[in-house]
Amino acid sequence: MKIIIIGAGELGQALARKLDSEENDITIIDSSEDDFSLIHDKMDVMTVKGEAANVAVMKDAGVMGADLMIAVSGDQASNMLSCQIAKHFGVEQCICRVYSQDVFSEEDGFTPEFFGISNAFSSPAECVRHLKYVLQRQIIMEHIEFSNADATMVTVVIPENSPAKGVKLQDIPDKEMLENVRFAARIRSHKLVFPRGDTTLNEGDLVYVAGKQEYVTKFMDYVNGHVKEETHKLVVIGGANATSEQLAAELLDMGMEVRFVEPDMEAAEALLGKLPAGTRVVKGETTDSDALREAGINGCDIFVSLIDDDETAILSGILAKREGAQKVVVVNHKPEYAGMIPAMGFIDCGLNSTVIAANAVFRMMDRGTIRIDTRLLAYKAHISEYKVRSDSNCVGKLLKDCKLPRESVLAMLFRDGNVMVPSGQTEFQAGDVVVAVLKSEADEQLKALF
Repeated sequence: MKIIIIGAGELGQALARKLDSEENDITIIDSSEDDFSLIHDKMDVMTVKGEAANVAVMKDAGVMGADLMIAVSGDQASNMLSCQIAKHFGVEQCICRVYSQDVFSEEDGFTPEFFGISNAFSSPAECVRHLKYVLQRQIIMEHIEFSNADATMVTVVIPENSPAKGVKLQDIPDKEMLENVRFAARIRSHKLVFPRGDTTLNEGDLVYVAGKQEYVTKFMDYVNGHVKEETHKLVVIGGANATSEQLAAELLDMGMEVRFVEPDMEAAEALLGKLPAGTRVVKGETTDSDALREAGINGCDIFVSLIDDDETAILSGILAKREGAQKVVVVNHKPEYAGMIPAMGFIDCGLNSTVIAANAVFRMMDRGTIRIDTRLLAYKAHISEYKVRSDSNCVGKLLKDCKLPRESVLAMLFRDGNVMVPSGQTEFQAGDVVVAVLKSEADEQLKALF
């Protein structure tokens, strides 16, 4: 497949790395050559210097023969115009990164289609969706989405006094729920294992549970026991930016109390002007204990670090935990930090905005590809979707008769829009989409198998 990527930043490079590994023909366009040498060192891709909104530059990049364009530069207007140019030259699918869906107006006819955009996404909005999910319950550490919207995978920590403590997976009392979820991985004492029926759950275990949302929710209810989550939570947010503003608005609508810590007075005042009266903003550094205490960190349910600087965000998260925040969530941006935060042990939940945005693009492409989870990444494992080819040796065979790599678990199977939890008696059909949790060395074997 011939793919053009607009933007050589962190997101553009993350997309190119994955797509290049699948033997696609990749061309990256950027107005600056600063990152080109690094890109050529790591990937076999073409690079073109120039403005993507320039027709001549697009033609030099081979737009007339492209199958897909992904516009993810930091310039929203350039992304949109480049999609319009690409669509004019017959590119079948154009995916566009915008900073807000407000740029479109269906009422006035300014739809994504008007600009030649097949799919549009907002990085801040994608990040906020993930944050909202993990903030719902104290036990949720990670939320993973797939090409099938009804499917989900959640990382859950087994809390103190949970009914699940000391229970073997096969002995969980709700048998209907048990038949409709897959326990895809367990992490204990920094060791990852693929669980079986006789695997026991202990306090502090991180469990990856996959299936339809209703059954995953039932498992979380079981894990929580009789403990009811407070709907009125105190959330302290570090940093005032587009993502934190959107998150605060959502949390306030959910009945939560929100406070901010922000060092820049101008940014703090701008934020106050957009949020409801009574929202409190403390002026100070998020790495300053006094500022965090003034915001009520020692009594807060959740601290969310949304500082633009990754290193400061991580440090503020560690400090917030030491100061008494019950749950700490840190959002970082550099892909290389994706697996680092969970390995530290000081921070409960680490989200990577680049990984979230890249996965959003992959879902829009409707193709089998990696859904990167930060905790699994720390253990050289990942989550991937594979589409069963019509010429695959697995077609017509039962799962139990297919030789799967030892370092893998099939978590879900999508067929005709339905979400299934595969068993040994599941017969594969051409077009099935299989979700696997696997160690990196098993990837090539599963690609060949399906």
